[in-house]
Amino acid sequence: MKMKIEGKTTKEIINKLNIRNETQVHTWWRWYRNGESYRFSQDVGKQYTYGKGNKNLSPLETL
Repeated sequence: MKMKIEGKTTKEIINKLNIRNETQVHTWWRWYRNGESYRFSQDVGKQYTYGKGNKNLSPLETL
């Protein structure tokens, strides 16, 4: 998100981080804008709809 805030394009971010699909960057940006930062700490493929995050993390770690 830091790169996006600095004004980097999606293409630049994809190339720098070796991301395969630009949709991932758009999804991360949408989460950031909507205040859904808990999603960044989720395991790949896991969706926490009720608890909104991993229960094993402290509030500081979820940020």
